[in-house]
Amino acid sequence: MAGLFFQRQKKLRGEYPTTFQYDKMPQTLMTQIWLVWREYDDVARASSDLVKLLRQEIGTFRLSDVEYHQDTLDCQFKELAGLFFNDSGIDMKLTVLELIFLILNNHFKDDKVKLINRYMRESGFGYTFNLEENQLIRIEDETFYEEITVPTLSILGQRKYQEAGKSYHSAYDELKKGKLDKAIVDCSKALESILKVRLKENGISYENPKGNKELTLAPLLNTMKDYIVVPPYMTSSLSNLKEVMMAVGTVRNNDGAHGSMDGIDPAIDERFVRYMINQTAANILFIAEADFDPKKKQETQ
Repeated sequence: MAGLFFQRQKKLRGEYPTTFQYDKMPQTLMTQIWLVWREYDDVARASSDLVKLLRQEIGTFRLSDVEYHQDTLDCQFKELAGLFFNDSGIDMKLTVLELIFLILNNHFKDDKVKLINRYMRESGFGYTFNLEENQLIRIEDETFYEEITVPTLSILGQRKYQEAGKSYHSAYDELKKGKLDKAIVDCSKALESILKVRLKENGISYENPKGNKELTLAPLLNTMKDYIVVPPYMTSSLSNLKEVMMAVGTVRNNDGAHGSMDGIDPAIDERFVRYMINQTAANILFIAEADFDPKKKQETQ
């Protein structure tokens, strides 16, 4: 059945949120998540393990103001609930949620994960647990996520793209830590890595015109432009395509690799870095799916 009656009616009336919120988790969503969590047959023991982990990592003897006299499994379950439901801040709620996701995914495979992900989408909460990365990630746009991000993460899971995958995942991690300049550098590294793999597997050599040991993004994109196969009507647009992809490398050179030594370059904006990460995903998907012809450059000369 495609949802309960009231859910189908809400969908028909367009009452589900069409934009995402990130800074506040709706109360109904928290309740739905906790009800799913309670279905885990060893929830008390698992909650106890999470409480002990969080106490140690945070550096506190109590996570919430729940009153109890003995450190029992039941009391620790209530302590975790207090942390999740009370005003603990969005980062801590997401931390608890990600840990819950990890346990549920291990026990129920992906059934409960998909259920909570659906609840988050329906409530307009802009996060999802990604099974490829095994962590919570932020969603900028639902369609973009389904059409670009998910296929890109699947591609980067292939062994031949391991280095590109490490760099792209690192970009997400650096964004979460607020290290925006490093996130930009990782985006550029991911593009450089996947370009090298695609050119090499198609028998196309690439050279660094300056003779430097490390080949940067610009000469790789020049080589890609010479050999990539596109429909005739797109031939004149190849230069524009190169410039779009080069934007990641340009930002890296200006703000990342030469940024401030003591943290974030004030010129870097978090929203723009998220855009660059999404742009990198689209570029990776395009490069991975593109056809290359080693003879194309000779034929056009």
